[in-house]
This record gives sequence, structure tokens and C-alpha cells, in this order.
Amino acid sequence: MTTHALPLQVKARERVLAQPVLDGLFLATVLTVTFHKLQWELAGSLTLSDVLTSVFLVVFCWDRLERGDPRLTRTALVALGFLLAFALVYLAGFYSLDTAQSLAQWAKGMVKFVLHFGFLVTGVALLARRSLSFYWLALAAFCVGIALNALYGVVQLGLAELVGANLDAALIEPITSRQTGINVFGAVGGTQEVFRPNALTGDPNHLGIELVIPLLVLTPLYLRLEAGHRLRTPLALLLVFLLVVELATLSRSGLLGLGCGALVLALPYRRHFRRPAFL
Repeated sequence: MTTHALPLQVKARERVLAQPVLDGLFLATVLTVTFHKLQWELAGSLTLSDVLTSVFLVVFCWDRLERGDPRLTRTALVALGFLLAFALVYLAGFYSLDTAQSLAQWAKGMVKFVLHFGFLVTGVALLARRSLSFYWLALAAFCVGIALNALYGVVQLGLAELVGANLDAALIEPITSRQTGINVFGAVGGTQEVFRPNALTGDPNHLGIELVIPLLVLTPLYLRLEAGHRLRTPLALLLVFLLVVELATLSRSGLLGLGCGALVLALPYRRHFRRPAFL
């Protein structure tokens, strides 16, 4: 009996010890998913998030094979169904390719598609088997990643406005060997340039749209916190900061998304806006 029990106990411990690696890869991918400027030309453009996603998918599949557990939750199966449906549509485009360049672009797009949708399916499957605390940690990692992006954008804008310096040249180009910089919206009087921060996204519109997500996700959480909660003030400061950066991007699509989302939230949360404790 003992000889049969010991191996099972060791395997259980090994699986528990392996989960921090898997979970850490998931959180790192979520944290860096908006850091688009951190990319390299390796058989196509691969971002830091793409590299982490690839490693996560390998570790996830290896873990499931080791456990002999291919089961997926219903939500993950729905995501997998969409992956297969979109893949069929994407594969249909293969027969209309007539040049080597178009084939190369198609292959690069397919790799990105498999990575991103594969992460969606496996990420949902992972979250379904984790605790509620891990879900909040994942959400926090995602919001922190966007907040760091916004902070980078503020520093980027400040240096460009005050001293005309390119922050990317000092921090990004040595890592990626790619020339990037802040976007110029126009000029006032033909001399004074107007800048639009793009942070680590590479495009101010992308930054504006990405900022909409934490603004709309964290606002209901802030409204539901009771007065005096330890997270209420930090969350309020974060929301104000993200909103200021949103305005600095001069992104009409970002503001449109924020406005539409605010209208949707105004219906179920309208009573919270009338509370004296709102601020």
C-alpha cells in the first residue's frame, strides 16, 4: 500500500509546484499584452507578449498532458468553437494568394491568430480552475499593465514637450533595435508641435482605446466600495490619472468608446452617482 501511495503523493506535489510557473506566465502575459513596442523581427514581428504567450501555451498543454486532463469548461469550448470557425474563414483566404509576399503576410497573420486565440481559450480554461483571488490578481495585473503604459506615455509627453527628447530612443530602441517615438498631431503657428502620447502601444488611438477598458471596469468597482475602504482613494486617483491620459491622447475613437461605455454603465449604476459618498 505504501509503495503505491508514495508516487501519487509525489506527483501531487509536483503538480502543485508547477502551477506557480504556469500562473506566473499567465500573469506576465496579461501584464505585458499592451506593450506593443517591445517587439522583435524573428520570422515576423513578435512582441514580448507573443513570446510569453507561446511559452504559456506550451506549459499549459504540457501540464494538461501530464495530468491526462483534456477537459475544458463550457466557456472555453465556446471560445474554441469561435477559434475553429474563424480559422476556417482565414484558411479559405489561402486559395486567393497569388504572390510570395501575400503568402508570407498570410502566414504571419495565422501565427498571430493562433497565438492570441489560443491564449484566449487556455486563459479561460485556467481561470475557471483557479480561485476568485487569482481572478482578481489577473484583473489587477492587466490594469497595472495599462497603468504603466499610461505612466510611460506621460513621461514620454513631458520629455517631448519640455526638452524635445525621445524617450523611446533611450529605453526602447536599445532593446528592440527599432526606431519609435511619440506621434506629432500637428503644429501651432507653424512652429510649436502638438504631441500625442502613444506610450508602449505605438499608436495614440490604440492607447486611447486600451485606457477605456480599465476606466469602465474599475469605475463600477469604485462605486461599490463602501466609504472608508482602503482601496477607495487609490482607485479614485488611478481613475482620474487614466482619464487625464485618455484626454491627452486626443483619440476620438477612445473618447467615443468611453462615452458609449459610460452610457451603458449609467443605467444600472445611476443611483450610485447620486450618493453623497460618490466622491
